[in-house]
Amino acid sequence: MDINNLKDKIEVILKNEEQPLDEEISLRAIIEALLKGKKLIAVTVIICLLAAYLVTGFLSPYRDTRAIAETIITFNFEGIEKGLDPHGRRFDLGIIKAPVVLDKVIESLELDKDDITVDLLRNNLEIVPIVPGDVVEKIRRRIEAYDPAKADIAVLEDYTYYPNRFTIMFKIPKDKNIDNERGRKILDGVIDAYIQYFYDTYSDRAVLANALGIIDYDDYDYPEVPIVMRSQINIMQSFLSAKHRQAPEFRSKITGLAFNDIVEAISLIDTMDLNRLNSIISSYRISKDIDKLIRSLEYRIKSYELSQAKKEEEAAKAGEVMDKFEKERSIVFMGGVGTPEGVIETEKTSELYDELAQRSLDSGISAAHIRQDIEYLHREIEIFTSDDDISLEVKRQAEAEVIAMIEDIDAKLKTWIDLSNRTLEDYFENIYFQRAIMRLAPVQVSKAPLDKLMLNMAIALVLGLMLGALAALFREYWHSSSEKKDRPAGTA
Repeated sequence: MDINNLKDKIEVILKNEEQPLDEEISLRAIIEALLKGKKLIAVTVIICLLAAYLVTGFLSPYRDTRAIAETIITFNFEGIEKGLDPHGRRFDLGIIKAPVVLDKVIESLELDKDDITVDLLRNNLEIVPIVPGDVVEKIRRRIEAYDPAKADIAVLEDYTYYPNRFTIMFKIPKDKNIDNERGRKILDGVIDAYIQYFYDTYSDRAVLANALGIIDYDDYDYPEVPIVMRSQINIMQSFLSAKHRQAPEFRSKITGLAFNDIVEAISLIDTMDLNRLNSIISSYRISKDIDKLIRSLEYRIKSYELSQAKKEEEAAKAGEVMDKFEKERSIVFMGGVGTPEGVIETEKTSELYDELAQRSLDSGISAAHIRQDIEYLHREIEIFTSDDDISLEVKRQAEAEVIAMIEDIDAKLKTWIDLSNRTLEDYFENIYFQRAIMRLAPVQVSKAPLDKLMLNMAIALVLGLMLGALAALFREYWHSSSEKKDRPAGTA
């Protein structure tokens, strides 16, 4: 090989290695390109942030809300842990949005003057149940344990949580002249109106509230008046006796009476006043229309006989089911374990068995009371169908006495009805429902949040930086490529 040719080849290779690669990109070049495009990056970031803010504001459920008033309430009464109200039915807090509650708010705060309607309040009220973290964790584990292939839905149904704590929010609209203080008063008014509704609905005060108020004794014949009065007394005795069993130590600070005091007082009216009234009516055979009275009593007897048969049948049916009911057996080991002498077998009645026994007992007692009423009506018919040798003048005097006694007994009953209602009101509001509804926090008013604003803004910031950087690099690459194309061949 020629030495000169070899030398030329080596020089060519060395010169080619000294020339830089056109496609090589260094970190320095990238940084310089980003610095040159910093204005472009900034503009891109600003555009993305602005777009995220506008989109979030448009899609947010609070876009028409100026501020939010909120508070927390909790329920503590028997049955709430099962999702039931005090009467044993399904508990529904959504009634707080009903007109029966909101009408009271509008009336008490005179909101109609500001053109605030029930619909506006309902649409801006929000109820959010509060679920404790440990409950959420239990539910999450059960969901994870659920195997769709086995379709064992019992895994999910086995655990159900009914919240007893709720956040109540009132979204103050932008288009209404409602400042923060007025918004706070509105939500306070809603809670107060609901609490009053709760008391009125579940306190059972209505049982006695109008027990005698709607009765006009002029519509009844004289012998019927003691029957009607005794019926009202029985209602009062039954209701107040039940309350006495619930709270035997309760004594109202308002009336100074216990439930048993009222029961004893109205029992005296029954045994003394009504018996005396009935005795005068029967002795002097005082009636507005005897023929009409007899027909009325006969009709009442037939009605009672039907009720008696129904109660007797209920008692019999419950007794039959009890006889066929297989009691649960429980075994208690005493003394030597495993020996026959150390084993005692007992019968354990279930809740269903106890319920049947109580139902049979109640029906039997009701049937016995109805039977006594029927016997009483038969005696009344015998009295008013017997011969009458009482003078008209004596009857008129007795009738005047009867009218005065009816008015006197009516006044006594109304007095005890009023005392009963006031005693019950004190009991329900300060004892029975003392902790039924509690506010855990006063109403707080805060600026309306934009839902997920911070998250969306963070995403927009990252996206803006990425798009801006890519745009800056692309622009620098485009300029560099254009310069190389315009550069004469062979120039460095």
